[in-house]
Amino acid sequence: MVTAMATTVPIKAVVAAAFSAVLSAQGSTPNSVGALSQQTQDFDVASVRPNGPDDTTSVNRWNLRNGRLTLTNQTLVQFIAKAYGPRLFPALPRERIMGGPDWVGRDRFSIEARMPDGINPTQAETSMQTMLRRLLQERFRLKVRIDTRQVSGYSLVMLRPGLLGPEVRRSEVDCDVAQCGAEGGLAKYEARGMQMFMVARFLEDVVGAPIADATGFDGAVDGLLRWTPTPEQLRRTGVDAATAPQFTGPSIFTALQEQWGLRLNGGRVPLDYVFIEAAERPTFD
Repeated sequence: MVTAMATTVPIKAVVAAAFSAVLSAQGSTPNSVGALSQQTQDFDVASVRPNGPDDTTSVNRWNLRNGRLTLTNQTLVQFIAKAYGPRLFPALPRERIMGGPDWVGRDRFSIEARMPDGINPTQAETSMQTMLRRLLQERFRLKVRIDTRQVSGYSLVMLRPGLLGPEVRRSEVDCDVAQCGAEGGLAKYEARGMQMFMVARFLEDVVGAPIADATGFDGAVDGLLRWTPTPEQLRRTGVDAATAPQFTGPSIFTALQEQWGLRLNGGRVPLDYVFIEAAERPTFD
């Protein structure tokens, strides 16, 4: 079926996931950038259309239960961040996607896709990422190279293996029927049904350095974390330290230990970088 400015194409078999409140596979582990299955499945149906300069709303929605994926008004770089990240959410940070023509970070497009029936629910997110990669390769003629580098950063570990701190607990939320996610604020992080690799990704923005999840914690957590930000941390959030509220709590490093039973160990951590070697604007029927 062809619609104005958009081409809907049947494809062979692909992938799906959900974050619009549906973070289903809580027990699955994150993938490295290059570790997804090389299965040949494609989306059952997929469309790619361009967005104009007057389009201002971006949507990220994927549902692992019904296999539908909606990504609207986004650049190819943003699509790559989801397709080649450890998970659909959180996506690969922008600074780890390099190369390509100027338009890959400027021109905006929308993707609507549906996975075929019969996808194993425990593999749904991995399948959706694989299918999204194949869609980008087919429609944008995308070719990428993945390099792993050892960089300065932190490893997130548990103070006592398997034991959480007093302000966090193992989540019992069923993200198929209830909303999972996190709410942040100035020196505050409240998690509901969040896995540790997601916590690590959040902490990267706080401390300003890469963090690898080395907790070995299987499952998701609910909890509240509060800390006193440094002037540098405030600047990264766009807050002037001179006009910021007064804080009396511990640093983020101490708060993690006292409240969540976690520690950040400094050292070298492996990071995957995606290099765009080729990309073309898609054509529209």
